[in-house]
Amino acid sequence: MKANLIAFTHTEGDSNTFDLQKALEFCAKMGGICYMKDSFKKLSDEPKESTQRRLKQVLTSGHHSVFDHFKLTFEFSEIPKILAMILNNEKDYSTSEKSARYTKFENLAGKEGLLYSKWIDILNPIILEKYPFLYKKDAKNPMLKINKLAQENARYFVSIFTPTTTMGYTVSLRQLNYIIYMMEDYIKTCEEYDFNKKLRPYLQEFISLFDDYIVEDLIPKGKNRKLSLFGDKKYKNAPEIFSYVYQTSFKASYACMAQNHRHRSEHSFIYNLDNFEFYVPEIIEDNEKLKNEWLNDALSVSDIYPQGRLVKILQTGNLDTLLLKARERVCGQAQLEIMRHTTNTIEKFINNSEFGYILEEETNNSNAKCKFKNSICSSPCPFGVKQFERKI
Repeated sequence: MKANLIAFTHTEGDSNTFDLQKALEFCAKMGGICYMKDSFKKLSDEPKESTQRRLKQVLTSGHHSVFDHFKLTFEFSEIPKILAMILNNEKDYSTSEKSARYTKFENLAGKEGLLYSKWIDILNPIILEKYPFLYKKDAKNPMLKINKLAQENARYFVSIFTPTTTMGYTVSLRQLNYIIYMMEDYIKTCEEYDFNKKLRPYLQEFISLFDDYIVEDLIPKGKNRKLSLFGDKKYKNAPEIFSYVYQTSFKASYACMAQNHRHRSEHSFIYNLDNFEFYVPEIIEDNEKLKNEWLNDALSVSDIYPQGRLVKILQTGNLDTLLLKARERVCGQAQLEIMRHTTNTIEKFINNSEFGYILEEETNNSNAKCKFKNSICSSPCPFGVKQFERKI
């Protein structure tokens, strides 16, 4: 696992080398804006003693928002998918993650590597037979779209703990410190079961990468911050609610959750199921032989928590955030599983909320975003308005 700092907020007179003290002083000066009588220029030129006094004040008072002004951009490489999910479920960040939908995993070892390659080979001809229009005769790689769909489904066998993910991640100085604190807290307080035993070493390794960025006084004391990916068990059976705000739950794969929680206007967290359940691609559901082979293969890697393993997702939002999400995920370009869950939530909202008629009008009662009211599609998909009928 590696973390490479590739960019950070430029402050007056700094060099190309990150300096934690200068970063803190910059944030302390930003805090002075709240009470300044003149311009920021005067704050920039103030005596260092004044900056230090203000820095101590904002650190000890708990008013840490000023430390969000300083941003850090890292390249994380060789990290497991579960860590990317933990990071991406916190709200204050920007991320660019290497796609397991559009790029092929290389050098996968063991059973997961064998199954990944096996199911790419099995799914390719099935997709080609079912959707021959995806084959492009005049392209340099005529099987490109078909290969990508096969890869997207074969990755369900890849463990969420396999260190295959690369991502660019921009986070504030405060949020980075909070994340490290929350990870340390999770290590100390999480229950003793198999998932946590596997997760702990990765959290510890991640934490060890950031010794040069930790500020003890930025620990969120008394704020009871927790990693937001993991739901509190007392809410596990929370009822469904549909008004202007909504709350719903459903079973989905880890891979689907990674698609779902990227919509930061809503909130989602997960509960691991007591029994092993696994996603089955719709394109093989009616083939009993292939379906059983898929599930038997899944069971053979169940102990490594493959991305196709189902979890319970508890999701909250409101009418407007759901519509924002629908304009991205009710789409033939989206992963099929997230498209299904988004359209199912829309249907529940329309049928159960007194404001359902608004969502019905905005979506034109359609299961394709390209038919939504005032829709603009910049990248039309090969499935078009019939995308809801697709099986892959």
